[in-house]
Amino acid sequence: MGINKNGKRRLKIVTALIFMVLILAYLTIDQKRVFYCLNDSKCFTVWKRVGGYSYIIPGKYFGVVKPSNYIKTNTSNAITIIYDRKSDYDFIIHNNYGRKISLSFPDYSVKYFPYDEFDDFVRKYYNRNNKVKKGIKYLQIDIAENLAILNGEKIE
Repeated sequence: MGINKNGKRRLKIVTALIFMVLILAYLTIDQKRVFYCLNDSKCFTVWKRVGGYSYIIPGKYFGVVKPSNYIKTNTSNAITIIYDRKSDYDFIIHNNYGRKISLSFPDYSVKYFPYDEFDDFVRKYYNRNNKVKKGIKYLQIDIAENLAILNGEKIE
């Protein structure tokens, strides 16, 4: 005794529907993004991915595949991004917690300060009061805590 034609058809439809629901659930979970803007033209996307890692991407990124310009790190890291109009760089990046990080910026000029170069980073971009120097825009992102500080203001 086997499954008749209607039973096979129903089984295919149910299987396809279950597969579609699983794909939609995965995409919903995997597509969590937050946008932060230093000014009208300098925005960043924080894209938390399934698997415990995130991309921080210049601009507002809506794609579903890995971008070409990004910072990739795990979700327990924090990053500071500085935009200084007087600098030769598009962005200056500091790895705040020292977690593993990879950078890919073929379209931008970027200066990167690893965790162990914190003193150099502070000397160059902060004043004596431990505040970012006047005229410099910055974004501090603690990915795990979903916390961002934009030019001294906490964003929620």
